[in-house]
Amino acid sequence: MDFDPANASLLDLKRHLPPPFFTPSVFLYKNQQIGKKKINNIPFEKLSSGERQLFSTLSTCVYHMENLMSVKSKDLPKYKNVNLIFEEIEISFHPDFQRCFVDNLISMIERLGYNRKFMINIILVTHSPFVLSDIPRQNILYLKNGTDVSNEIYVNPFAASICDVLHQSFFLENGFIGAFAQKRIDELIECITGREKIDNEKIKSRINNLIGEPVIREYMLDKVAQKE
Repeated sequence: MDFDPANASLLDLKRHLPPPFFTPSVFLYKNQQIGKKKINNIPFEKLSSGERQLFSTLSTCVYHMENLMSVKSKDLPKYKNVNLIFEEIEISFHPDFQRCFVDNLISMIERLGYNRKFMINIILVTHSPFVLSDIPRQNILYLKNGTDVSNEIYVNPFAASICDVLHQSFFLENGFIGAFAQKRIDELIECITGREKIDNEKIKSRINNLIGEPVIREYMLDKVAQKE
């Protein structure tokens, strides 16, 4: 009998699991070519912490949903409304895992039919602009220092630019540059605009080799040219 795990139901997967007296090894199939090396199977224990976290999070949802669905006795309460609450869901996740998490969660719920068994409400607490870009504005509660400031947010983050989401949704009033880099840039600008004589060529070389943002780089080079 052919068995296709990708399209199998959860019950079919359970039926094909080995008996509990075995010590199973779990491999993930990944048909990938890296240079001359072809990778087909990856043992579960060699997954990254983020990959393990993703599996743990989704499987925990499955475990509890299945428990709720397993109630058959008329003497026990049956739950029809479910809250799924995820606190800091992006922890350990690669940015692309953050970007795909909402879609993976909803796809899993639909594939296993939980949306036909329960009324499901999902609450995500996050600092990830990638997660937030999957959420319409009307479904977001913005908190700043514990205060609701949702009425002060004007850009809808759904499918919006990640930079826009970062700027307005996480209150980055001091910009997007690392604090250390910002200090170095400030020191360079102070050196360029000061009264002391500078080695223009040396400063230009430092700016070209150091500054990655073209707008800032050209601005600083222009300041050097003005001093010449």
